[in-house]
Amino acid sequence: MITILSESVVKAQKDHRCDMCRGMIKAGEKYCRTFSVDGGDNWMLKEHLECKEKREAMCSDCTWKFDCESSLEECYFEKVLKGEK
Repeated sequence: MITILSESVVKAQKDHRCDMCRGMIKAGEKYCRTFSVDGGDNWMLKEHLECKEKREAMCSDCTWKFDCESSLEECYFEKVLKGEK
């Protein structure tokens, strides 16, 4: 089960890559930073605020409800990014 330990909106001090759309988060831009754990694994998710909203909408419609069976990034690509084209 995925546990979110912290989630915050921060201003980028340097350029980062959005973990969802793979686009650039530019220095000075606000983005969402989420630290999560699942079993013995932990990770930091960085995403545009718009991508976070789309991911939350995508996950709320999913059978797994935020406890991903597969890669979150792959789901986002398949269900959100491909759907926009």
